[in-house]
Amino acid sequence: MAKRPAQKSGLTRRQVSRIERERRAQRAILIGVGVVAAAVIGLISYSILNEKVFKPNRPVVTINGKEVSVSDFQDRVKFEYYFQYGYQPTADVGTSAQIFGQTVLDSIIREELIKEKADELGITVTEEEAVEQLELAVGFDSGDPEPTFTPWPTSVENDMTPTASPTFVYTRTPRPTNTLEPGVTPTLTATPTQTPSGPTEVPTITLTPTATVTPIPMSEEVYTETLDSFLEEASAATGLEIERIRELLIDWAGATYRERLVTEAMEYDIDETKTMLLASHILVETEEEAQAVLDRLAAGEEFETIAAEVSIDASTAYRGGDLGWFGRGQMVEPFEEAAFALDVGEVSEPVQSDYGWHIIKLYDRDDEYPTLYYEQLQQRSDLFEATVLQWQINADIEYIPNLASYIPDLP
Repeated sequence: MAKRPAQKSGLTRRQVSRIERERRAQRAILIGVGVVAAAVIGLISYSILNEKVFKPNRPVVTINGKEVSVSDFQDRVKFEYYFQYGYQPTADVGTSAQIFGQTVLDSIIREELIKEKADELGITVTEEEAVEQLELAVGFDSGDPEPTFTPWPTSVENDMTPTASPTFVYTRTPRPTNTLEPGVTPTLTATPTQTPSGPTEVPTITLTPTATVTPIPMSEEVYTETLDSFLEEASAATGLEIERIRELLIDWAGATYRERLVTEAMEYDIDETKTMLLASHILVETEEEAQAVLDRLAAGEEFETIAAEVSIDASTAYRGGDLGWFGRGQMVEPFEEAAFALDVGEVSEPVQSDYGWHIIKLYDRDDEYPTLYYEQLQQRSDLFEATVLQWQINADIEYIPNLASYIPDLP
């Protein structure tokens, strides 16, 4: 039988087979390493893309179809935190990052709902108008014409300040628009010997006139320096670009101005009159003492004389318990409820409050006293807040899950 020709490499068939197996194994290892490396690179790339692209562009909230991105939300959180607290340590801020972030998100939702209403009313705020509002907020008036609004009618202020002579012969000062009925107005004759507390004479106060200081308008140069300084400091503290800080600042001024326009453009049923009471009270510590006061009144003693003798309210006792004219919201709730339930000339049953027990006497009532300008402003503000809350209840709002994970780190 002929012999096989010897292989030129000098290797046997067994050796060649083993080498081939080793080569295949190495190739498989290299392929596995490549696959793992590709997967790791893919995960790293996705993580980077997720943090830099996907996550920032994800909507943190959608309001009636309008999306607010995570990036815009995070910028607002950083900006408003610096705007309110100056990026100081949070020891005296009294709020956590999560609560602060939720507050900012609520503000964003509110602004979007107000903007929707502004569009409905045909109200627009240009960037130039927003910049002007920002200038005025800082104290710089560029001289551009400002929008004018029709003010609410003002009313005559109430003169609710009582007058007293050094001998404490007290005379109530009636309001200009109302004259007290002679049969109801009490006559107080309490003397210093009847006064359990309070001064025995009225000191003379001499007022020294002071020089009138005329404020110097802010110049454009000072305004520019102030604004640039704020932008630079805010950028350094928040990590946001100066132009982004400027944009957020103008957005803030524009949103504030838009809210003002919408508030004043909407129609509300404003109360132009209110109820005012003229009353006195006797304050004692216990219900038994209050009942004793009622017994003395029933026996024919004067309310004012008893007040000067036993009331523990030192600020009113020496005046016969006089509280002057007051409206709703000025007294504690139990007292207010009892006082407004009285008829003119009537004395209440004992009323308990955190201060003790009250006996109240109503001298006069005016149900048609005109509300003041600031009261009408407050009414309009309260009604607007209730309206915005209703808008939010009716709105289609979708929140991102786990909002806390999208709130940026705060100091």
